[in-house]
Amino acid sequence: MLHFDCDRLAAIGLGSTLAARARAAAEAHGAADVALFRITVVHRAGLELSDGERVHPARALPRLLRTGADALAVGDWVLAARDAAGDLWVREQIAPLSR
Repeated sequence: MLHFDCDRLAAIGLGSTLAARARAAAEAHGAADVALFRITVVHRAGLELSDGERVHPARALPRLLRTGADALAVGDWVLAARDAAGDLWVREQIAPLSR
């Protein structure tokens, strides 16, 4: 199930088209208990994600670690979920409106 607060996320740039893309991505990839976040900082070993209210440290699944035009970047929207230890992991990148 995709969890997100439209009002909070709208304050950091979420529009209806991106919200629809996030829902579709969650359904297509069978992502359970994911939340929508925006990347605010990219570090060598991790990321910082905003839910429109707070910033959360996170890591990306290895398959999302790539370079070039498809690399995770500040401003990207992602789906993330917590693991059993409570760590937040980016599971899916939402395709930008134009790339």
